[in-house]
Amino acid sequence: MVDMSNWSMQCENCGRYYDISEEIPSKFDKIDGREQLVLEASPKCPFCHEINLSLPRWK
Repeated sequence: MVDMSNWSMQCENCGRYYDISEEIPSKFDKIDGREQLVLEASPKCPFCHEINLSLPRWK
């Protein structure tokens, strides 16, 4: 299980940042030679309710 408190998402639609729910399954994968958190489900922005497909960002 990944500690999501250090990660956030930026909405592709409205541009606002939001925290990722602990309930979303996640794992670390190597992307371009570095470890990246990858979500196994696409979260919805709590502000505009659009589904986001971008990768989470370290806070």
